[in-house]
Formats: sequence, structure tokens, C-alpha cells
Amino acid sequence: MQFKHPELLWALFLLLIPIVIHLFKLRKYQTEAFTNVQVLKQIRKQTNKQSQLKKWLILLMRTLAITCLVMAFTEPYFSKRDLLNSKIETVIYIDNSFSMQLQGVEGTLLQEAVNNVLQQFPVDQTFSLITNTDTFKDTNIERIKNDLIAIPYSAEQLSIEAIYRGANQLFTKEATIKNLILFSDFQKRHLPLDTLPNTKSYFIPLQANVTSNIVIDSAYIASKTPFQYHIKVQLQSSDNHTSTPVSLYNNNELYAKTSAEFKENKATVEFSTGQEFKNGRIEVIDKGMTYDNNLYFSLSASEKINVLSIYGSDSEFLKRIYTPDEFNYNSTPLDQLDYNSLTKQNLIILNQLPTISPALTAALLEASQSGIKICVIPDKVDNYVSSQPIFPFLGNLKFTKSNIAEKHITTIAYQHPLFDHVFESNVSNFQYPKVNSSLEITGSHQSVLSYEDGSDFLIETGGHYVFTAALSTVNSNFKNTPLIVPVFYNMAQQSLPTPTLYYHLGQANTIAVNTQLEQDQVLSVENEKESFIPLQMNYQNYVSITTGEYPKEQGMYWVKNNTDKVAALSFNYPRHESSSEYLSTSDFHTQPQKSATQVFKEIKSENNINELWKWFAIFALVFLCLELLILKYFK
Repeated sequence: MQFKHPELLWALFLLLIPIVIHLFKLRKYQTEAFTNVQVLKQIRKQTNKQSQLKKWLILLMRTLAITCLVMAFTEPYFSKRDLLNSKIETVIYIDNSFSMQLQGVEGTLLQEAVNNVLQQFPVDQTFSLITNTDTFKDTNIERIKNDLIAIPYSAEQLSIEAIYRGANQLFTKEATIKNLILFSDFQKRHLPLDTLPNTKSYFIPLQANVTSNIVIDSAYIASKTPFQYHIKVQLQSSDNHTSTPVSLYNNNELYAKTSAEFKENKATVEFSTGQEFKNGRIEVIDKGMTYDNNLYFSLSASEKINVLSIYGSDSEFLKRIYTPDEFNYNSTPLDQLDYNSLTKQNLIILNQLPTISPALTAALLEASQSGIKICVIPDKVDNYVSSQPIFPFLGNLKFTKSNIAEKHITTIAYQHPLFDHVFESNVSNFQYPKVNSSLEITGSHQSVLSYEDGSDFLIETGGHYVFTAALSTVNSNFKNTPLIVPVFYNMAQQSLPTPTLYYHLGQANTIAVNTQLEQDQVLSVENEKESFIPLQMNYQNYVSITTGEYPKEQGMYWVKNNTDKVAALSFNYPRHESSSEYLSTSDFHTQPQKSATQVFKEIKSENNINELWKWFAIFALVFLCLELLILKYFK
């Protein structure tokens, strides 16, 4: 038994008052002599016994009444914990990612989680709520009811570590009892071995009744002619589907329809569109998740990338990489260079120039300030060694020392944008290219390719690229390796990031828009539901825009210069939420998995208070009534 006001227990000393009164007879008796007292003695003996019993009963009733009255004022209670000196705090996480669109027992899994909280969490108890997109601190059911019902789906999904960090920030230092309740379908992801210290975590897995789901995974241009685009669409199924209809819409009008035939849960379909086709939407219909039933894309006239090679050595290998269907490639020796053409390029390659004149250096600096990217391939190693940077557009980068020694190129920075979608996995057993002489560099840069001793072969700084060795066949066999094509091809592609078929939301996307802006003009991106102004930079030949946090919803968008539509863009949600792999019981380590009913019942029982003061007050009245009855009727 615990007491809310234990200091009032001192009042039990009041019990001494009736005890003292009853133990010490305050009334004096006088003896009176009679001639024959035989009968009176008998009556007196009987009366004294009854009187003593009555007095003891009255004493008992009064002491019990006072005891119960004092106990009632101390407000005693039964509880499994010392709740008087404890502060209980609860944080609830509800996963509102797209995978929660699957149907459960009470509608979607998200609706099931919300209903469990609304119906079973105590109405008068304060808690904090975390979703993948919002946080609500110190609220209760009444205040948050409408927000809970209106929780939107999100492409984001917090990791368990992120949930722990968020909950830890919501718990106060005064909290002695911390409960963390997690509602999710728990798709396959890393589960930390340790939970929050001094926190009891409850994992409540929500399982769908129907897990079947068809995903439009991706689409790409397989081939194109001057009159047609051939678009391939890849689909995946989480169940043993045999076929499903796939529709292609031009804006909102049905353009074509076909059937996807699944083999090993994968299928590919192809659509052909005319050159007039601009904004498309691919659609399937299934009973699973809805967010991945549509894929938006935009077809725009591709801008050819201007590449200029200023050579002092053979440039034929570049001509084979930069083909006329995608690039406007030109090469010229240094003595025939038209300096006015530099500002019209997207990528300038300095291919083993023996000397760099001050006029060329100044022109290259001006070009780099206009957003033009530059690649430096050195000539003889000694010509570039200097105590000062010789290329101002490369910042503090300088060539400090030459090495006449054979080196092998063994390390690839697979995460660098230059190798996006080049390798399916890390390669460890390829034939290493080599160089016979090289340069050492210092300054701020990012390594792309490295030698076996850790020094750099190809680096990137500010979007510009620098080799540390000549690529001539006399000095290196790099031209004969498979790496040569993706390195130079992607180098040019990055110099003018032309719009692709579609982009993924929530990722940083840099897009070159072929338009010119007047002073104080900006580009906007908008559709019927959303409009925003992206981060943008105005270059001489184009405007570069960057999207990241916006837009929020997938769909087709227009890039506008005032009211003029200058480019079409499409954005789609990433497809990782379509995964059908979930954590199993063994993955949860020592973390308890329970149903929502079990969790809330357990928390309620542990925090339950059985108050007893009412019972003590009732018993005090009962004992007082018994005392009155004894005084009146007991003779």
C-alpha cells in the first residue's frame, strides 16, 4: 500500500484520546449500605459485566472510525510502481510510409494503427507522437484525434535509429518511466541490437491480409528515331501473377494499352510513341499499394552537348566516344584555337598541351565562371610542376612533384557520380591500367581513380576533372581499358545535365534548362497542385535548376519562365517502399513483439492506481453508525 499524503499518518496519535478516556474512569462511585443486599449484589455483578463489554465495544468502534478517517485523508492506493515519485512518459511511432497502404483487418495498415491508438490509449493521458513526416509533443487523444485520422502517406521511412533519436529528444530528463510504442509493418531493414536506455520499447508488427502487389519499377528509352520513341517499362510482382494490363496515357488521354506477362515475378513491356508525345503516364491496377501503380515521364528534345578538345596529342579516342547523335564534338590544335568559341562549349578538354599561355588561362577562367566544365590531361610531367597553382579555375590545386615510375590504377570510387549505373557491384579482379610517369598533386579535391599506393590518377574539384598522367599510348594503356568510355562520356553528360525521362522525389536533381533569363527573372516549377521556385544558376548558355525537398507529390510539372513553358519534367516516388520483405520474429533479438491490445493492457496495468480512500471513508461512517447503535440499544 502507498500513500499520496503519508505525512497525515501522524494523526493516528489521535487514537490515544478515546483510549485514555476509556481506560481511566473519570466518574467517581459512592458506596451505600443496605440491610439486605444479597439481591442487589447479584444485579450489580450482572450490570458491571454488561457495562464493561459495552465500553470496550464503543472504544473499538471509535478507534476504528478514527483510524479509517485518518487513512482516508492520506489517500492510500495500490500500484505496481511508486507512481507518486515517478513521471511516466509515452512516445508512439506510427509508420505512415506507402507500404502501410496494404489492407489489414480494419482497412489499411495505417488506419489499423490509428484506430488502435484512438480506441485503446487512455483519453486523459499525455503522450508524444512521431510519424515519418511530423512530430507532436505532449498531446492527448482529444487534441490530436483529427490529425491522427488525417495522417498522409509518405515516401519517407524513418530508420529504427532515427526513431530512437526522435523519441529520446521527446523524453524529458524528469521522466523515470519511459514507454516507446512502434506501429509498423517493419519492412526488411537493420534493427539495432540495443534499445534506448531506461526505456521499454514495444514493437507492434502490423500484417496485411493481402500482400499481393504489382510495381511499375522503371522505364527507359530503348531506342529512338527521328519520328518515334521506343520506351521499355519494367514491372515486378510480389505474387505469382501471370499477366496484367498496362496502360499508357498521353497527359490524361489513353494512348495505348498492352499486357505484361510475368516470368519469375518480372515483366517488361514496350510502347512506341510519336515525336508529338510529351508528357506520359504508365498505369496498372491492382489491390495492393496504390502509389506505385503510376509512373510519370516526360519526353523532351534532347540538347546535344558541346565538347571541345584542345589537343597537343592524339584525340581520335575522344571522337569515338563523343558521337554525333549526342554530342557536338570539335577538336583543334592550340595554335588554331578560336577563343570566342570557348564560351559556347559545355566541356573543354585540354589534351596534353605542352604549354599553357596566360591568354588561354584567362579565357579558361572566364569560361569556368560561366559554368563550363574543364578536363585537364597533362603532357610531360615536368611542364606542369610548379610551386603555385597554374590553373586558377582549379582553386588551390597544384602539381608539386613528378614521378618516373610505373604505377597501376587499382582503386575506383564507385560512389562518385561519374560511375552512376556503370557497375552492378564492386569489381576486384579486373586488369589494372598502368602509367609510366605521373604527377603528385595537393589541394582540395575528390578522388575518382587512384593508384595502388593511394595517390590520385583522376580527381574532381568544383565539377572540373584533372588527370595526373598523360594518356598517350607511350605513357599509359588507360585508353585501351573499358574505363575510358564511362569516364569521358559521363564527364560530358555532367557538364550539361539535360532532362531525363523522370526523376525521383526527395533526391537532389540538377537539370539544365535551355533558356535565357533577363535580370531579376527566375524559373518556376509548377503543375495544377503545386508550385515552387527551385535553386537555380544562370549561365551563359543555359539555366541550371536543382530540386530536392520540392516537389512533394509525384506527377508531371512544367518549368516556366513567367508564363512561358520552357521544359517538361516528371517526378516519381522511389520504389523502395514496394519491397515485400519483412523482419521476422528472430530479427527482433530481445525486443518484445506484442499485439496492440496486449501492449496497452500491460501499460495500463503497470500504471494502474487502485485508490482506497473511498473505502476507508465508508468504513469510518459504518463504525460511527455502529457506535451510535451500541449506545442506543446495547443495555
